[in-house]
Amino acid sequence: MARAKQLITAQIGAESTWGTAVAQTASLSVNDITLTPEVQHELLPAGGNLASATDAAIVKVGGSASLEERANYGTVGLWLQGAFGAATDAGGGPYTHTWQFAGTTSPTRKFYTLAAGDATDSYSLNGALVTELKLTFTPGQMPTAAVSFAGMRVTTDTLDSVSAFTDITQLMLPSEVTIALDTIGGTLGATSLACDAISAVWTLTVETPLQYGLGTNGACDYATTKVEHKLELSAEFGNSAINTAIEALLGATPSTVKRDVQIKIYKSANYSLIINAPMVLAESPEYWQDADGMLTVDTVWTGIVDASSTTTSNYLDVVLTNQDAVV
Repeated sequence: MARAKQLITAQIGAESTWGTAVAQTASLSVNDITLTPEVQHELLPAGGNLASATDAAIVKVGGSASLEERANYGTVGLWLQGAFGAATDAGGGPYTHTWQFAGTTSPTRKFYTLAAGDATDSYSLNGALVTELKLTFTPGQMPTAAVSFAGMRVTTDTLDSVSAFTDITQLMLPSEVTIALDTIGGTLGATSLACDAISAVWTLTVETPLQYGLGTNGACDYATTKVEHKLELSAEFGNSAINTAIEALLGATPSTVKRDVQIKIYKSANYSLIINAPMVLAESPEYWQDADGMLTVDTVWTGIVDASSTTTSNYLDVVLTNQDAVV
């Protein structure tokens, strides 16, 4: 009998040594998850034979994974520490978890054993490192978090008897999202687009090449070589903050458009996620977009370092508030 993908469940555990699998400590609630063993073969041709190859050898082993979940105030902390390392934790319930990334030092990142399977077969990506986190906010739809991983290898595994990750049921909602664009060095969050923000996608990318050496066909280390983030924002055409920004790019002598951007998802004093960053309108906006017959404009904002920014790190500050003492 064929098996249903809906019965696949996912679990996670934090490793202490990269690539050394651990027992899972919490279950996830995913819309979809994929584990990919990346085994590189070299085909071996032979003289005196027209066949393209008469044998093959494995020369490199790695792995990757991706998942999508309903964005929530719990597991988003896992993905952020997978990019930036442990947060600065404070409070006594609610708790705050703060990441301030200036880009001047390499982060001590967290890595995981990411397992998925059903009652019959289960597998895990060992040494799972977050390479991309994408938060998508669209009216009338539940916000999603899509996460990509690179890892050391995919192995067989067994699912453990574990509880759901803390606060995984505290879901983000479209009505909880506000986006503000303020002058660099101004008051963060002061100039909210309110309902004029139509949709938003925030993407954090962490370039993570794996180091391969002799003596093994698997990776023996990894590096963090670049961290970038961008905001794809669709807004109502005519909003004063948006029009001021896009019109600065017009004419014979356009101006660079920089803003202190705040993305705030706020459920209550107990649950929120606030992203603050100086950003530049680095791509030409697309005028005259259509959202159900209403004029919108699509903009893409890219994170930059700006010493005049009101943010603490001058690049990217993130604060997560929830009921988990330590992410």
